[in-house]
Amino acid sequence: MRYQHFTLWDLAGHEFPIAAKTPDDASFYWRHRFSDQFRKPLAPDHAEFFASNFGPTVGPGLVAAIEARAVEAERAKELAFEAVRSAHYPTLPSRQQSIFLVPEGVGAPREYMIGMGYSPSELSNRTLVEIELPEHAVVHEGHLAHLNCNSRPHLWEGRAHHYWSGRPAHPGELGEGLREVLYVGEFRVLRAGE
Repeated sequence: MRYQHFTLWDLAGHEFPIAAKTPDDASFYWRHRFSDQFRKPLAPDHAEFFASNFGPTVGPGLVAAIEARAVEAERAKELAFEAVRSAHYPTLPSRQQSIFLVPEGVGAPREYMIGMGYSPSELSNRTLVEIELPEHAVVHEGHLAHLNCNSRPHLWEGRAHHYWSGRPAHPGELGEGLREVLYVGEFRVLRAGE
């Protein structure tokens, strides 16, 4: 099985193929989301939006408080999803330990990742690599629409079951059609570049 992955790995001077194994801090969504680095200040375009649309009504302090709550909600949701996986789907790779792969058949991986919520600047310092998984690798393909519930804790358990069972999103739901592939284990990096 071959997939693509956007990575922060420094591959300069390496000869391909490269044998690798998860975990690798540079490829973990989980470690990034739970690091203090994720608590970054409001992006300039968001700050400008709030200033021009709300002026003094919503000051920088309130915006920062809202952002802090959003980060905590996402973290709590991720823990809930992991609890459901561990209890009901223990053979599937954990979001906490996985490398996130571009689904097979995606013809424009950079545009696909932007559609998933990555900014062009986030992808600009990453390298697209082609990787090969072992013949009997266990992967999980989850639909991103099920993750769109950070502010609704009462939905977390049901959405987690939908995500881990591979259930497709409802037509018209935000994120419909966007999937992510999770994998934990050994793999080979075959080549780098688009």
